[in-house]
Amino acid sequence: MHVVIVGGGQSGCYLAVQLLKSNFCKVTLIDPRDAMYHNHGAMRAAVNEEFINYMFLPFADMLGSSFQRGTVVAMDSNNKTLTLKSGYQVRYTHLVIATGEDMPFPFKLGGENAELSAAKAADLLNQYRLELSDCNRIALIGGGYNSVEMAGEIKTAFPEKEVIIITDEDHLVTKRAKPALQANLLNILQQKGIAVIHNDSVYNLESVITNTRADGQVLKTKNGKVLVTDFLINTEGTRINNGFYEKDLAESISPNGTLDVDDYLRVKGHDNIYAVGDVTSVEEEKTPCTPNEHAKVVKANLIAECNNATLTAYKAVMEVVLVSVGSEAGVSQICGMQFGNFPTKMAKGKDRNSSSTWTDLGLQLPAITPEVCQGSKV
Repeated sequence: MHVVIVGGGQSGCYLAVQLLKSNFCKVTLIDPRDAMYHNHGAMRAAVNEEFINYMFLPFADMLGSSFQRGTVVAMDSNNKTLTLKSGYQVRYTHLVIATGEDMPFPFKLGGENAELSAAKAADLLNQYRLELSDCNRIALIGGGYNSVEMAGEIKTAFPEKEVIIITDEDHLVTKRAKPALQANLLNILQQKGIAVIHNDSVYNLESVITNTRADGQVLKTKNGKVLVTDFLINTEGTRINNGFYEKDLAESISPNGTLDVDDYLRVKGHDNIYAVGDVTSVEEEKTPCTPNEHAKVVKANLIAECNNATLTAYKAVMEVVLVSVGSEAGVSQICGMQFGNFPTKMAKGKDRNSSSTWTDLGLQLPAITPEVCQGSKV
């Protein structure tokens, strides 16, 4: 059995590491970069130079010879082959698609940044931080996790800055959040000095510059508001990374671009192709632990297939809503119940999941220094 994993985010990396530990099959992980980008930490790294050390987990240290650097541009499910941009072909018996979704930098490294080395990506992130730190008025488009948590990190690091969130929704983060959580979250944002505009949107977005410094930009909203900002952060524009398989697996792609999977996380119509992470059509609240839970099920099913055993069905993890507002504040909702700040502080606020992520992937969290980290095996 040769399991090929396309995508070096948390889901793909965790699965690769766990399969290598089990030592029951050949494993190859393919990714265009030389290090995993710890996107959960992007908000903290955008305001804290030293935190950039936690952002890049080297594939060579993590996976050794089981890592193949490259960009997959096509697949042939009949012949079980993948074609890289270089023209090189990789054969597989089983394929795991873990390409996730793309969104504006710094929340993900996609688009023109998809193939950046860790060193160049760290430079880009530091330049973003420097530009952001020099601005006085910051606006964020969108009311999701990234927007709220980025606003919290900015205001915590730079309490003197003006920060405003603009969302066209009547709620923040998710509709699954109960009214009590929404009220608590708004109260925390208000205490931090973060303004929120609901049910409105910027209509001149195409004529302004986003995600880089541009002093004195004028934003006009559909409801008639006029705002001035020096740095406009667009957290919207999420897109599923389905380029290399959208032709071959067209019949398995849902209307929103995700892959339809069965109860065992196999792509529908393909018993030897699995999908994990954001690329799946699983209806659930994605949390920091979701990628690992997907990977555990796929690993169990690959082993079961080798042993002609019963497959394990994936059960969505309990519904958890954790929203951090900087390192100390936040709100938590677990199975519909409110649990205050503590769960969020421990899961996100403390170090943006950095310690657990590095440990889960067999690496030692680097010491805080201004240099780009070089991970080492535990």
